[in-house]
Amino acid sequence: MDLYNRIEKYLPFFLPLLLFFSRSIADITVITISILFLSKSFYNKDFEWLSISWVKFFIFFFLYLLIINTPLSSNSMDSLFYSLGFIRWPLFALAICFWIFKEGRSLDHFLIGSLLVGLIFLIDLSYQFYLDAGGVFGISQNIHSGRLSVPFSDNVFPGRLVIYLWLFISSILLFKSENKKNILLFFLLTFTAFFLVTISGERMVLMIFISSVLLIEIAMLSKKNLFKIILLNISLLILVYFLFITEPQTSSKISSISQKLLNFWDSDYGVVFISSYQKWMHNPFFGSGIHQFQSIEPIYGHGIMEKVKILHAHNYPLNLLVETGLIGLALFYAVIFFVIKEVVSKAKSNLFLMIFLITIIYVSFFPFHSHFKLSHNWINAIAWFSIGLIFSILNLYEKNNKN
Repeated sequence: MDLYNRIEKYLPFFLPLLLFFSRSIADITVITISILFLSKSFYNKDFEWLSISWVKFFIFFFLYLLIINTPLSSNSMDSLFYSLGFIRWPLFALAICFWIFKEGRSLDHFLIGSLLVGLIFLIDLSYQFYLDAGGVFGISQNIHSGRLSVPFSDNVFPGRLVIYLWLFISSILLFKSENKKNILLFFLLTFTAFFLVTISGERMVLMIFISSVLLIEIAMLSKKNLFKIILLNISLLILVYFLFITEPQTSSKISSISQKLLNFWDSDYGVVFISSYQKWMHNPFFGSGIHQFQSIEPIYGHGIMEKVKILHAHNYPLNLLVETGLIGLALFYAVIFFVIKEVVSKAKSNLFLMIFLITIIYVSFFPFHSHFKLSHNWINAIAWFSIGLIFSILNLYEKNNKN
C-alpha cells in the first residue's frame, strides 16, 4: 500500500505535465492509473463506486458495445479492441475522484502543476504567434495557415487545452477558498485564456470559450460582482479590438465566424456534418461499429471537400450516432445525464458551484464543434479527468459543509 500512498502524494504535481503535452503519454497515464485503481480496489475489497448511478449506466453502455454494437460492426475485431479499451475512461475518472484527489492537498498540488503548464502554454503560444511559428524549440510548426500548435508538438488544438487549463485552475482557486482575491484572479485567468484561444486560430473553440464565460458570468451575477463582470467584458472587447488592428490574420479568423454560421451548410463544417448524417443512415439504430467512422460511405465529402476524406464527425453526438447508433447515443448520454444530476444534487445550495461544474461537462461532451473523434485518446483523457475532478470538488464541498 506504500506504493499507492506515494502515487497519491506525488502524482497530482505531475498530472498536468502528463496530460497536456503528448497524446501517447496521456493515454499511458490513463491506462496505468486505471489498472492501479482496479488493483487497489481488489486489494481493499472496495467496490462501492459500482453503486454510483452514472457508473451503472456506463456498464450498460459498455455491455451494449460488446454484445450488440461490435458483432454488427463493419470490422468486428477492430471494434472489439476499441470497445474493450473504452472502459479505461470511467475507471480513470473514478481513480481521480476516489484515490488521487481524495484529499484537499492533492488539489493544491495539482494547482501548482497546472499553473506551470499554463505558463508554458502562454510563453510558447505567444512565441509561435509573434516570433516563430515553430515554437520555442522549433517543433510546433504545422501545415495549417493561421493555426498554432500545442507546445512541443504539431497538434493544432491548443485552444481547447487552454480552455481546460482555465477551467481546472479556476475551479480549484474559486472553490478551495472563496475570497475577493480569487475572483479577481479568475478574471485575470479568463482574460489570458481568451487571448490564447483567440490567437490559436480555432474558430469553434473560441465560440465554446465565449459561451462558457457567459454561463459562468450568469452564475456570478450579483450587485457586488456586476461592476467586475462589466469590466471583464470591456477588457475582452478591447483585446479583440487590439488584435483586429495589429493582427489582420487573426481579425479575419474572428470575422469569418459569422460567415461560417450564416453559410453553415456550404462550409467545411456543414459538409462534415452532412457526410456524418449520411454515414449514420447506414445503420441508424445500432451504428456501424466503434472506430469505423472513416471506412463508412461516403468516404469523401462533397462541394468544397469533394476530394477530402471525412475521418471523423468533429462532433461527439454525431460520432456516437455513426458508430453506435441511436441506442448507443441514448445510453452514453444517460451516463452524462446522471453525472449532471449528481452535480445538481450535491451543489444545489451553491448555484455558482453548480453552473461552473456543469460548464466543465459542457466543454467536454456538449460543444457544437468538439474538435475530436470518439476514440481520440488525448482529449478523452482530459475530458474524463474533468469528471473525476468535478466529483473530487463536490466531495470536498460536502465535507466542508458538514464541518
